[in-house]
Amino acid sequence: MKYISSRDNSSFKRLRNLVDDARTRRAERATIIDGDHLVQAALDAQWPISLLVCREDVKDSALVAGILRQVEITGLTVEILVMAPGLFNAISPVLAPTGLLAEISLPAE
Repeated sequence: MKYISSRDNSSFKRLRNLVDDARTRRAERATIIDGDHLVQAALDAQWPISLLVCREDVKDSALVAGILRQVEITGLTVEILVMAPGLFNAISPVLAPTGLLAEISLPAE
């Protein structure tokens, strides 16, 4: 797990662009989903997840542990980032962030 604590971090900036800019999402063919239910559904559907982001205060929760176990079982290579709450909330695409989000690939046109 990589810890991010600065808005100047390149990973933070890239994720922020994915959330804020549809052109970036189309160019990178990726988007961000927020919430354990959506992440779980993506894993169950074997949807390509390239990145998991956990808010610092939930990284040791049973929920995140379960998601990480499932990622391990499926054999996916997924980068895992941990962010301070303020940074996580700044990139979350929802008003009430859950503490877990993922970057997923968009389907081919």
